[in-house]
Amino acid sequence: MSDHAATGPELDELLEALPVGVLLLGADQRVVWHQPLAASLLGISGEELEGLHRDELPLAASTPLSAEHLLTPVHVPERRLKCWIAPRPSGGGETFVFLADVTPLLQGVKSRTLGLDRRESLRVDEESGLLSRKAVLQSLVGEVSRSRRYGNPLSVMLIRIEGQAGEEAEALRVVAQALQDQLRWVDVLGRWGPDTLLLVLPETPAEAAAILPEKFADALEGTPVAKTGVASWEKGDDALSLVDRCLEGLERGERSPPMAESA
Repeated sequence: MSDHAATGPELDELLEALPVGVLLLGADQRVVWHQPLAASLLGISGEELEGLHRDELPLAASTPLSAEHLLTPVHVPERRLKCWIAPRPSGGGETFVFLADVTPLLQGVKSRTLGLDRRESLRVDEESGLLSRKAVLQSLVGEVSRSRRYGNPLSVMLIRIEGQAGEEAEALRVVAQALQDQLRWVDVLGRWGPDTLLLVLPETPAEAAAILPEKFADALEGTPVAKTGVASWEKGDDALSLVDRCLEGLERGERSPPMAESA
């Protein structure tokens, strides 16, 4: 650090304690004062930094000293610095340059983005492009929780397709597409098994769920649907037990009988 006083002994001490690098450029745009962190961020010694013109600072040619973009120190190419430039309040043509290492922040954003991408990929079944079993189960668990708390009606429907082995994903897509105009925005449809779709139907009582196969009949005409089964939430059900009862109806090739209560 040079002997030049930035703003007086007390403020010099404060600037030195800041968690960002600080440079003071003279009227000729050369470094007349800096605190140790500034040199460290730039990857050079304090002696090397003293007297450098702003255009001579060890920054990549593609990122000259500017507040408009991130800076890359030549000696620490993996580091990214954010720069703020402000005139010294006392005038004299001197300029403060503040440098902050934002590398950890950028790495954190990248990690979170990758994590979101990964989580999003887990929500989609790669073969069919529909919601995955995990995603549709997660939705059902949430709806069961609401039914337990508030007594809201809830039903599910399983749809099993038939077709040649290896073509199940395409058959499921065909059925899902056929159902799009029949579903409400709150309904959730996803792939439950290799040849099975699960439809989660919030705010749907047993009586309404029981007639859904008939309601969907026209839309599903010509599609490879083999069997359907429905069941409605009743006290004591969790997500999987509700699906199990629905599966029992599907295996019998008939709709599960309406429940007397849905609370």
